[in-house]
Amino acid sequence: MVDCRAYLNFLDRVQHHEIDLIMQVSIKSFHDPIEIRDYFGSRVVCFHSDNWSGINTNTLDAKLRPEQNIRFVDMDCTEVRMDSWWEENEGVDIDTLLLGLDGGEKNLAVLKSLGHLLNKIEYIIVSINPTEGWYSKFDKLLSQWDFEGIDLESYSGRFQMALFRKTMKVKQH
Repeated sequence: MVDCRAYLNFLDRVQHHEIDLIMQVSIKSFHDPIEIRDYFGSRVVCFHSDNWSGINTNTLDAKLRPEQNIRFVDMDCTEVRMDSWWEENEGVDIDTLLLGLDGGEKNLAVLKSLGHLLNKIEYIIVSINPTEGWYSKFDKLLSQWDFEGIDLESYSGRFQMALFRKTMKVKQH
């Protein structure tokens, strides 16, 4: 899993004033979304995997939402349609997606399940295994949604972080 320092490496390339809501999938610690929220001054909705630290998300959610602009969701994002869940439970635009599940297949599955929500996302930062051609797989999928790969950096010697940015913001009338 990725910790927030990997995401923060790209912050100088993100337009902070455009970021109102960040979706973070797979967090290493509940401190990560707090640090990201504080940096951006944005609301953060966090999904974590079952190997997270085991902190009771209902307790955290009750303490931090809505006053603290963070929501923790205990759900396996690879087993649901994220676009349907998001519309039923949040219903607002996602500006930035931080994606750091263990395994490229899982990250790709989450991206695919976002469907039409990808139209409105401006930035995607994803952890990628440097082997097996994962960057090209993400690039191929995301280019269909008008994203371009902006940067690729090694992090911690085990994986890479890739930044994708929307080339043309789609507006719905």
